[in-house]
Amino acid sequence: MKGKGTLLGIYNKTLLSSCDNTKCEFDMSEKEMNSYRLTSMEEPSDEMLSQLIKEVAEEAKQKSEAAHKKFFQEIRDGFRKQRTEWEKEYNIDMSNE
Repeated sequence: MKGKGTLLGIYNKTLLSSCDNTKCEFDMSEKEMNSYRLTSMEEPSDEMLSQLIKEVAEEAKQKSEAAHKKFFQEIRDGFRKQRTEWEKEYNIDMSNE
């Protein structure tokens, strides 16, 4: 997995693959990420926090997009249902409107 971390607090320099003045690229295996548990005994490294934040942001974006699609689909379905009811009640054809 690739991520970005600041130069401050990078504890395991062997993870670094490239750096510029402000950011570093690092390689962290999925096994290393999954082995860490947030506890009060040990603080996560910058690269772990960066990876966690990235994964949470990606999941939040996917959930947001799914909720957005579902919301507007429900509005369209409600509109179609209401239109069908009006067509029956008033004996009109609204399919071209």
